Amino acid sequence: MQVGGGRKTVPGVPEAQCVWKRVGSSELLARAFHSINLVGGKLVVFGGMRTSEPRVPPLNDLVVLDPTTLTVERVVSGGPSRSHHGAVTLHDRWLLLVGGWDGKRRVVEVHAFDLEAGGGWNELTPGHGSQPPVGLSGHTCTKLSDREVVVVGREGGIHTQRRFASIFTLHVDIFAQRYWYKERESRTASRSGHSAILTRVHGHATSRYELLVFGGRNSPEIEMVGIWTDRDVRPDPLHAPRLIEYLRSLITSGNVSPRSPGALRHHSMTLVGPFGVLYGGECSTRQQTPPAMISSSTTHALQEGCGSTFRTVTRR
Repeated sequence: MQVGGGRKTVPGVPEAQCVWKRVGSSELLARAFHSINLVGGKLVVFGGMRTSEPRVPPLNDLVVLDPTTLTVERVVSGGPSRSHHGAVTLHDRWLLLVGGWDGKRRVVEVHAFDLEAGGGWNELTPGHGSQPPVGLSGHTCTKLSDREVVVVGREGGIHTQRRFASIFTLHVDIFAQRYWYKERESRTASRSGHSAILTRVHGHATSRYELLVFGGRNSPEIEMVGIWTDRDVRPDPLHAPRLIEYLRSLITSGNVSPRSPGALRHHSMTLVGPFGVLYGGECSTRQQTPPAMISSSTTHALQEGCGSTFRTVTRR
């Protein structure tokens, strides 16, 4: 998405323009159910699948996209084969890989890739007293700090269907190469292929962070599954002032409509300033048998502190 060079204008803010623009392509990026993270100013893509054939194992390569030059290169192959996994960045240096599908089963192991010169893959060791899930795929990993990650998802084997999804805190000591899972007392509705964002809520005296979960099941509802204080969270701020101003101007201009995106899975939801921006995904319909999956290309924005109401931004 490009701001300041498209064709769509906002009344009162003539410089705020936005349109989707294709800026490049690479066969190395042709994959689905992968992860993509920002590390050191570059986008790191790992794993995923290139085919729906279940007997083909997931990819195990790590690809880096430089957004400045738009160059794409494969950094390394030979990592753990994974799709439907979760990944976060630690200390702007390590890519932490959590769980996923290895081609045969849902796993819970944790790996880390050091992106500094001479670095590579390491499998972390579970610490004493760790309470690991049964198996994870299609889950979310939300970073609280460089030592804590919240994991939300339906656990179990490939033939297991659970009514609830579990919530785990993953404690990580990346320098000691160790981790500990601890199951939280709270639970959420069973889901897979959902999204989660950590939003800040300002109160009269103090502020707090709430973890909002959306999609991954046949429901358009947003669920708040956890609360943390300021001292518990060390967020990685996203610097995108022009995009934030554009989203704010769209919502205040009245050019957007309050409409739920419906039940989605395998979409993206990114926190941009005070906005949760949701894009794409698959929506199911029960009008046919078996249920049909329809791709969505609509962008929605959820504003912090304004309840759980999405606003439709664009259909481009």
